[in-house]
Amino acid sequence: MKNIVLNYAILFFLSIVFSSFLGFSQIEYSVYEFSGEFENSHQNARAAFPSPEGGYLVFGNTGSGFYSDTSKVFVLKIDDSGVVEWTNVIGLDTKMNYFNSVIKTPSNIFMAVGHHKEEVSFTEPVHQLIAQFDETGTANWLMYHDWEWDDELQGIIQENNGNGFVVIGTTQSYGAGSPNQYNIFMMKTDENGNEISKTVLDGGYDDFGYAVTYGVDGGYVFAGTYESEKSLRDIYIIRTDENLNIIWTKRIDASGSDYPFSIEKTSDNKYIVAGQTNSYGSSRDAFLLKIDDAGNVDWIKTFGGDQDDYAFDVIETMGNNYVLCGKSKSWTSDSQVFIVKTDMDGNELWSEIIAYENSSSVYSVYEASDNHFLLAGYCMKFSDVYNAMVIDLIDVSSSVENDLINNYFFSVSCCPNPFKDEATIKYCLNKKSNVHLSIYNIIGVEVKILVDEMQVQGEHLVKLRKLDLPPGIYFYNLSNEHYSQVKKMTIVK
Repeated sequence: MKNIVLNYAILFFLSIVFSSFLGFSQIEYSVYEFSGEFENSHQNARAAFPSPEGGYLVFGNTGSGFYSDTSKVFVLKIDDSGVVEWTNVIGLDTKMNYFNSVIKTPSNIFMAVGHHKEEVSFTEPVHQLIAQFDETGTANWLMYHDWEWDDELQGIIQENNGNGFVVIGTTQSYGAGSPNQYNIFMMKTDENGNEISKTVLDGGYDDFGYAVTYGVDGGYVFAGTYESEKSLRDIYIIRTDENLNIIWTKRIDASGSDYPFSIEKTSDNKYIVAGQTNSYGSSRDAFLLKIDDAGNVDWIKTFGGDQDDYAFDVIETMGNNYVLCGKSKSWTSDSQVFIVKTDMDGNELWSEIIAYENSSSVYSVYEASDNHFLLAGYCMKFSDVYNAMVIDLIDVSSSVENDLINNYFFSVSCCPNPFKDEATIKYCLNKKSNVHLSIYNIIGVEVKILVDEMQVQGEHLVKLRKLDLPPGIYFYNLSNEHYSQVKKMTIVK
């Protein structure tokens, strides 16, 4: 196991290159990477949670490739410094198990869902997998639902009454067009994972179910995709009662394909949905959507740059903000961890790129305590070698912002942005300070130094005229001996 501790002070340069701030922000984090515990070349962590015994429990998959027939599931225990205490790999070489998501329930048990193959064969269908673990990470049971064709699960929650579970997934075994068409299904199980009832939605062409949350005043809300035309997918929200009877469905019909990977009920009795969109924003962006209990859209916000950006999970924090996580390729040569924090109206408070190894991604975020988050995913070490990874992250943005405002600078901006020939960077200093203002290109090379001197308190303006820089994305960095703020600017033809 390789334990690598990375923090903001050490990675100051990477923070300059890969951070995109709309306000003051700062995070401190450690990266824990796991490789020596497994025989195969592909590992990914799907979730991490605090252990009642101290340290953390990590759930994930290991195999010769992602979604390979050799896949097995694992649970490992690490201490507070990331040192592995034990590892439990579950599965046989002649079978396949795979976790898509793992949750901790209100009754403090861990539930995992995914898919299973009874025999390792290309023609063998995949079936639903539900697994339960106790507080120590010990497997209580693994349940397989062997329907006829390909079926798998993506999301699970404990029933409102705490007796059983509610899951969402995708089936070829039931619904219109079976077995040539995929349909969304929702299912209730007892406390041991046995099927009680299910509801199948016969939609467009191929429809997929991703996530489930609790409904306002009871029942459940599900998120998936509805394929209205071949290869064009809409966000699809389904509201049911306690028995999975449909109350309403909502298709958010847009121009492109949109994928809602996560949904959560909010403290103001609405719902937030996160995923990827190419209908909104400037490219394939991560999105955050808020709807009310009737399915009406309050707002949709997009995050990212000019390449592929994903949000695989979203939570409401203890401070009633939202944190979404996934991966982004907009600021690096390959995808890297992407984290965004917003307020309750979806306004970005900060966003961060954590560039680690050749590429990296996270699938889930869990708030262990106030402003303390655990993110789980993978990193690519070498070509075709992927290691499971956990990021232990602390959001210190509020304290940093107050410190900056009280002691150094604030309100830095570039206008207009984007610009062609001329723009102005404006900033204010609260006290006399040694200021460095410079421009970096997208690969982190400092290409222009604009200010490097002691400056007095007050407002300062820096004119940008004919910078002799080619069109593209750049970052302007305002810093002194203590702190730094970075923002993006774009020069157009």
